[in-house]
Amino acid sequence: MTTLMAETKEATPPKTVAMPLAVLNRQEMLRFLDFIEAMDDEARGILPLLQTDACFRMTLFLMRQHLQARLTTVTSLAASSGVPYATAMRRIEEMVEAGLIVRRPRTKTGKSFSLHPSQALIDAAYDYARRIKRVIGKAFGLSGAETGLQDYYFGGSYLAARIIPPPAVREVPLALVEPLRILVHADPTFMAMDNLKRQLENGFGVAIQNRALSIDRLRLEGLKNSEAKASRYDIIAIDLPWIGEFATKGVLLPLDELIGEAGLHGSDFHPASWQGCRYGERQWAVPIQTTPEIFFYREDIFAEAGLAPPTTTDAVLDAARRLHRPHQGLRGIAWNAARGTPMGHTFLMIMSA
Repeated sequence: MTTLMAETKEATPPKTVAMPLAVLNRQEMLRFLDFIEAMDDEARGILPLLQTDACFRMTLFLMRQHLQARLTTVTSLAASSGVPYATAMRRIEEMVEAGLIVRRPRTKTGKSFSLHPSQALIDAAYDYARRIKRVIGKAFGLSGAETGLQDYYFGGSYLAARIIPPPAVREVPLALVEPLRILVHADPTFMAMDNLKRQLENGFGVAIQNRALSIDRLRLEGLKNSEAKASRYDIIAIDLPWIGEFATKGVLLPLDELIGEAGLHGSDFHPASWQGCRYGERQWAVPIQTTPEIFFYREDIFAEAGLAPPTTTDAVLDAARRLHRPHQGLRGIAWNAARGTPMGHTFLMIMSA
């Protein structure tokens, strides 16, 4: 199953910027910021006549706040600088003028605003982190220091993925009177969005309202919503087989122009998923979650029963019958067999395998 995020016919999405790849993921970057701040504290506490670099300290603070989706005010940023308030305010103004800090209004009057690292500062901070990671790797003879730093993880066990750094916040919040309304599938992936809700709200500058439905109810709600005079949602999640139906019935907004403005590239997605989002030479959605169904067996249970791993459908059914002991709390097989679309997904997966 491929789940897609698509615009409803009234939505106006924010513009985004294509981001360079980074070696550090979010947790590793937070560890790095802690490390650099501790190093700076030790240096200033021991080395004579060493002066506090206010811009450096405020950069660390801004990045940490951004990664943790916490609000930064002028007062809190100045306090993080380690210098007198008046000096900190001058440094903040210098960083704003240099395009390193973004001021975003918190009220309609514009008298109150929050501070955020600009994309330029985020990119520079990640580049700095990569360079320092390389220096540390070379100094301590860690594997990967000479070949792109893919073989060691800063501050913990190795994580292999090259991960895009988080985007900067929007300088101007989304122009929405109501919260950003999103209709999603009630599966673990989308339900995890609730845990990221604060970070997403911080980035967009608006409240987010999620509604989660089962897969079949999700389709019916999308169709019902398209009949309303005004859409109840700004973004909806849809299943790949619905693209043609939703496109012809006017449920979705074509995304070709918006994708071009956002700098998205089809090559960044699995080709089948990206092509599956097209209908009638138009792009109607962007792939978000591609889900395979994986068949596995318990080696210990099979060994105890003297069964070989099944390699055919008949062998699977035979093993399931022999292992099925519900009175002992053991079922021979468990599979995605709920009525409706879940059953259809499993059937297609089996056929394609």
